[in-house]
Formats: sequence, structure tokens, C-alpha cells
Amino acid sequence: MFKRSFHLVALSVGAVFSALLFFAWQRQWIIVMSPPAYAHSIQQTKIKKECLLWYWHDEQWHHETQSLVWTENNAANVHYLINNWLTFIFQEGIISKKVYAQSAMLNQNQQQLFVSFDRHLFDKQQATHEKIMIIQGLIKTLAHVTTCTHINILLQHMPMPDADLDFTCPWPI
Repeated sequence: MFKRSFHLVALSVGAVFSALLFFAWQRQWIIVMSPPAYAHSIQQTKIKKECLLWYWHDEQWHHETQSLVWTENNAANVHYLINNWLTFIFQEGIISKKVYAQSAMLNQNQQQLFVSFDRHLFDKQQATHEKIMIIQGLIKTLAHVTTCTHINILLQHMPMPDADLDFTCPWPI
């Protein structure tokens, strides 16, 4: 008799606990996710690659060679390269504020690049020619390392607003 009631109590408690877990899962209080895809590819091959960082200064093009670690993930490589380029042109005094690329994504066929910055690349009083030369420096930097044909320049994942330049359309690389 004691064993039978013990089994019934244990079965009841187990059923209530299972029902509570199912209820919490249905209400999305408990989220079950598979590990991200990059967790499986920890053993990526990494190579050191020489990259040219281009910038316009004193009415001529200059470049600096930097060694960067390159992996199989093209979007991450481009993101890393752009942040290095932004740091470099900030140190050279080309831009007055420290700007970061929030994200860099490639479309499915790897031909179009979307780069989102955390703040505006240009000062409000900057001349249109200077703005174009900054963008051209980014494009020249990317042209040597990527197969992308176009770049979309975004500000916080929206087209970058600018009175002089149109960022609603992609720029050719």
C-alpha cells in the first residue's frame, strides 16, 4: 500500500513538473536554442594577410601596409579590416571622431557588402570632396581584399543621412 501511494505521488509530482516546464516553454519563458553555427567551426584556418589601408591626404593617395589575421569568414574579415582602417585614418587625422563599424554583412552571393557605422563618418562642415575621398579610401582598401562589387554605407543600420552624398544606393567597389 505504501509503495503504491509513493509511486502515485512521485508520478503526480513528475507530471506537474513536466506540465510546468511545458507551460514555461510555450510562454517562451524557457528558450531552447541550438548552438550557433560558428561554435562548430572553431578550428578555422587563419592566415596572416598584408592589407593596404588607403587614404587621401595633401591632394594625393597614401597607403599603409598592415598585417591582419584572415579567416574563412569573409564578413568578419571585412569588419575587422574596416575597423582597422577607421582607427588608422582617425590616428592620421583624416576624421576627427573615433568611428566604429558596428557590423559588416555580405549578401548571399557575396557581391554586395553592407557596413553599418556607429556614428557619422564626416563632420558637418566637411567639404564634399573630402567626404568623397574618405569613401574612396574605404573603397580602395576593400577593392584589394574582397570580391564584392558594391558597398552599402549605413549609420546604425539605416542609410547614412548626408546633405551632399546619397547613401540610399550602393556604391561600386
